[in-house]
Amino acid sequence: MPVLWSTIGPARVEQALAKSRTIDDAAALLTSELATRVTVNALRKAWAAFREKDPALAPAGMLLGNPAPIVIAGMPQTNPVQDRNPVQDRFGYGDGPVKPLPRSGMQSVLCVPDIHFPWHSETGLRLVLEIAERAQPDVIVQLGDLYDLLAFSKYPRSYNHYTPKEELELARRLALDFWWQLRKRCPAAKCVQLRGNHDDRAHKRVAEVLPEIEHLVTPAISALFEFEGVLTVQDSRMEYEHEGVLYHHGHMSLGRHFTHNLQPTVNGHLHRGGVLFKQTHKGVIWELNAGFLGDISAPVFTYGAQRRLHGTTLGCGWIDSYGPRFIPFE
Repeated sequence: MPVLWSTIGPARVEQALAKSRTIDDAAALLTSELATRVTVNALRKAWAAFREKDPALAPAGMLLGNPAPIVIAGMPQTNPVQDRNPVQDRFGYGDGPVKPLPRSGMQSVLCVPDIHFPWHSETGLRLVLEIAERAQPDVIVQLGDLYDLLAFSKYPRSYNHYTPKEELELARRLALDFWWQLRKRCPAAKCVQLRGNHDDRAHKRVAEVLPEIEHLVTPAISALFEFEGVLTVQDSRMEYEHEGVLYHHGHMSLGRHFTHNLQPTVNGHLHRGGVLFKQTHKGVIWELNAGFLGDISAPVFTYGAQRRLHGTTLGCGWIDSYGPRFIPFE
């Protein structure tokens, strides 16, 4: 390291960065203070050398502040972004500030797909809880089909596994524990519960068979989706919107939701994780399917044509400033 940098030390450089809006401003400030010309490249190399000796030091870009413009006597004032003519390096990149990401500062969201309690994947739930605890998302959204409600299905079904009462009581206990575990691990996260087509099964059967008592049973059904500290969207047709992204259980194939909504969309329902992107005149929009957290080997999942090569994807979704992605567990 040159004698100049070893003499002033990292603390002096860190102060200059904190007082500056850009690396250019920090170099100009050090030039004024040290009465020695400090170039941007030299400043970058010096800080990289400091960080090699002390990995605890933050990257230079993270230390920049947002003060008033620096005025240095005897030096012309220029706009470092518009007026500077940077020397291009061998790759063609200049030393100017990097353009921020289109969604810079966006909150992180953990997207929890269909669980189908009590026919859930224990491995999948453990991994979701581990991701939540490590990553500490700002928002957690369960995308519906929290329950399976097999007893209320209109399709062929068996009661040899649970009675309707046993299935519902077990599913409710598991759901309560799931949200309790998430809130315990992520106390600062905003939690949202959506409803899916399986969650509507009980209400639909009442409406079909005995609509006269619908007003009596609807509150009891709705209560199954209420949890302490969790915002619940009771209408499965309603989307939850956060920072310009729509969250909905879904009802179409992957790629049809965001072309219909014309904005970024997150869904479950298909049990197949993935992300699609589309360029529009207003920018890039995308659709994320968060996958599946059910146990595909459970006897209730018999509606697929193949048992072993089923096509479902165990995993969850994640969104932050870098965009959407599906996290597979297998």
